[in-house]
Amino acid sequence: MKMKSPVLLAAYLCLVMPGAVMAADLIPLGSIRTSGGQSFFEGDATWGANARLEFVPAVRFDNRNLLMPRLNASYTGTRTAIQVIDEGNLFQEEQGYLLGLKYIHKPTGYRKLKADVQAKIVLLKEAKNESWGKGVYDQKTLSTALELEQRFQSLSSIRLGVMAFAVRYPNYESLASLAGEDIMGRDTLDTNNAGIYFAGKIPGQKYLIKYRLNFELHRYFDQKLVQHLGDFSDRKRLDGVGCIWGSYTRYFDERWNMTRSGKKSLETSAGIKLSLRSRISNQNHYDADQLTFIDDYYDYTDFSANPYITFRILPADLAFQLSYKVDYRRYTDRPTQEDETGIYTDKKFYQWTHYTDLTCSYPLKKFIPGLSLETSVDLYVSDSNMKYEQTYCYNYTSVSYRFGAVYEF
Repeated sequence: MKMKSPVLLAAYLCLVMPGAVMAADLIPLGSIRTSGGQSFFEGDATWGANARLEFVPAVRFDNRNLLMPRLNASYTGTRTAIQVIDEGNLFQEEQGYLLGLKYIHKPTGYRKLKADVQAKIVLLKEAKNESWGKGVYDQKTLSTALELEQRFQSLSSIRLGVMAFAVRYPNYESLASLAGEDIMGRDTLDTNNAGIYFAGKIPGQKYLIKYRLNFELHRYFDQKLVQHLGDFSDRKRLDGVGCIWGSYTRYFDERWNMTRSGKKSLETSAGIKLSLRSRISNQNHYDADQLTFIDDYYDYTDFSANPYITFRILPADLAFQLSYKVDYRRYTDRPTQEDETGIYTDKKFYQWTHYTDLTCSYPLKKFIPGLSLETSVDLYVSDSNMKYEQTYCYNYTSVSYRFGAVYEF
């Protein structure tokens, strides 16, 4: 994978289709979000600002060819709990940048071929006094994907795709390498990955069903396997991750939303998203302090359910969305540890997370088309039977609220 692939694709289009380029239609789309707010983590309050830019200057050459460059930039200044390497970490600030290019070719009225290339950078601060670009979990990702979409006269569609992506943690080094020993590897979190997915949607008159099945292989090319005595083999870590995801959205009968004058006063929809995810890894774990070997340390099954409901009051177009998500993750062989001593128990480690969000938006289209005000309140609760938290945080409560503006163009 080379970063210059999007440039080559654009140059090819300009050289072999000069007439099409001259006649192309530019369709700039995007949004700008800004907000400020306060977060409370275990009673400790902090203020912060957030901003996000999304820009897609799409180029339509004709009815069969579409080029979609994409630029995303974001900053999160409110303290946030983020899953990194499937473990919970608390970060003070975050920056993210994404540059992508998607090409869509439509050979027939019901079929699309898509090619996508993306480069992404994530910068994370665990402490306020850290410098940008020095975070232990800063990430760089380069990905590419190919997809075939087939639509039907019923308006339903299916998609089949393959993808490859590489993830790098430029500032992370294993403890062994920091001590001058390269016995486990140096870039132990870096991965080369490949995946395949099958997805689709089934629209109805008053409902919409979406689904996705995907499988990924994650190859840790510089992380050796841990053996029973704490030494390392020459074999490398390899993880397989499978996921089944589905959603159902119901649009309520318009008769429920009619006033006596016959005009709609309320639009309502509700739905639920469900997912089942499983990770199988050949990597083990050896705790030198406890002299304990744990086989299949990273294997787990994860189930989540996310019901939501949306109300839109007309004609003001005032919208409310209430969402709740519960996630349950259980590790197959990882035992829990006692609070103070870290001694392992006979119980297997599990974790519940509960996320509740209430968002309200009000458009100011009478004054500035595309501009709207938005406010939200979030509650995040993590509860686990793991009480030993010297490395990661498993049990906490976080509350935050934000208020800001969104401009779409």
